[in-house]
Amino acid sequence: MKKLVALCLAAVFATVAFSACGGKKQVEKVVKVGIVVPATQSVAVAMNDKFKEIIESKTDGAIEVQLFPDGVLGGERELYDSVKDGKLEVIVIGSYFYNEVPQILITDFPFLYRSVDHAQAVYNSPEVGGEIARVLEEKTGIKILGWGPNGVRSFSSAKPLEKLADFKGQRIRMPNNKIHIALAKALGANVVILPMGDIFTSLEQKVIDGQDNPLRTLISYGWYEVQKYVFETNHMVASLEILASPQFWASLTPEQQAIVAQAAQEASDYAWDHYKKSISEDEKFLADNGLVVTVPTDDEKAQMQRLVEPIYTDLYKEYPWARDLVAKAKAINVQ
Repeated sequence: MKKLVALCLAAVFATVAFSACGGKKQVEKVVKVGIVVPATQSVAVAMNDKFKEIIESKTDGAIEVQLFPDGVLGGERELYDSVKDGKLEVIVIGSYFYNEVPQILITDFPFLYRSVDHAQAVYNSPEVGGEIARVLEEKTGIKILGWGPNGVRSFSSAKPLEKLADFKGQRIRMPNNKIHIALAKALGANVVILPMGDIFTSLEQKVIDGQDNPLRTLISYGWYEVQKYVFETNHMVASLEILASPQFWASLTPEQQAIVAQAAQEASDYAWDHYKKSISEDEKFLADNGLVVTVPTDDEKAQMQRLVEPIYTDLYKEYPWARDLVAKAKAINVQ
């Protein structure tokens, strides 16, 4: 009888343990990921489909990844401070840390990237992305685990915007960023600085004529409802970075570090592929909703590059590293 009871108890404990863990290891570490963009954005999708899935799968559930998109844990400043202090393990933000690593501003340099593929290659390169990662880690301990797309910026307007000359006199909203402001002025527009939250109302009330952002942003914020023209200048290819806190990274075993690094790289690749597919979908959506989508001619692109040359002259004067980093970016070829 005692042997029977013991066997039954052992079976019960084994069943409970297996059920509680789902046949996997018990959770040893929880990784909270603060993401500044919406859950539908390409990098956020990749963090769910690849980063989370790979880590939890390869650690057999020992590491659990919890994602918090849509900026629910804070904006870029709050997320960056949290990862820097070790209060968050991983974050996904843009170029907020330019005060500590001004080289990240190269993500805003106008007409530097020949295509989305070229931008991806530059950000993933040891010469550019690797150099920015090295400086950031050296100064703060924060690791850049991967680079993803934050979108290719183009202009939209309620007034005809189908050629370069159409910029003249248009009131274009720009973010409070000196490079962005200088770009719009160089193209002939009148700049109006407004926060994102004021764009729709300002467009609707005709306080401004247009704005610049990725096509997906134009759609997701509903601005396409009060815009008529899109001029696909593709003047900037903005990035999002996957950042890991030094405290979190130090807490991982070498094996776990390898898993997290692999997950981040696969998430990065997945995000770029996801974004590239979305571009044609966004173009079709806008056209289907009555917007005139125009791609600049090669001559217009060359002219725009000439118009922004003074911006580069100023950047080279202000940042000793800029000329060399730009040359390295331009030299990177896409296969």
